[in-house]
Amino acid sequence: TYTLNSYIEYLKKRKIKYAVTASTGIAASHLNGSTIHSWSGMGVRDELSLSELDKIKEKKTGIKDTGVLFVDEISMLHAKQFEMLNQVLKYCRDSNEAFGGIQIVVCGDFFQLPPVEKGNSSGSKKFCFMSDAWLEADFSICYLTKQYRQNGDALTTILNQIRDNSVTEESLDILRSTKDNLLDGGDITK
Repeated sequence: TYTLNSYIEYLKKRKIKYAVTASTGIAASHLNGSTIHSWSGMGVRDELSLSELDKIKEKKTGIKDTGVLFVDEISMLHAKQFEMLNQVLKYCRDSNEAFGGIQIVVCGDFFQLPPVEKGNSSGSKKFCFMSDAWLEADFSICYLTKQYRQNGDALTTILNQIRDNSVTEESLDILRSTKDNLLDGGDITK
């Protein structure tokens, strides 16, 4: 959030029009933005007809003026929705460039929550980085490696090992040792 807000300040100073969105309402509210579904007009559909694209183009006139589009919590945006976003922006801006020529800044952690899928389908192409639109965008990838929310305690080490699928026996022993801890009083997560 800090990094995105810094770039937003940079754009404000240069009077470059931008839109701040996220894949979820809570994430969007943290950035004073809106959901990507609402901002783009695509909603939660699985596909868009030509008449729906025409309605979006008529209603979402700000898309034409947007220079930079931020999409936070990108890991939760399904590949189908990412493809539709590309489709909407190309259509609304009368452009064949990726995302209609808008600079797309996506932020998120693919080790966190995956996209929600309808029913029991667990398609092989659910993550947006598996979509043709991701390849077309030709992103420059920047990895932020320093953690600011947690200090380097044992729990942070264990969580990072879980993320990397490299949990040590020592970490497993620490986790096992908490099995019979009493959770008396206070505001303790169980």
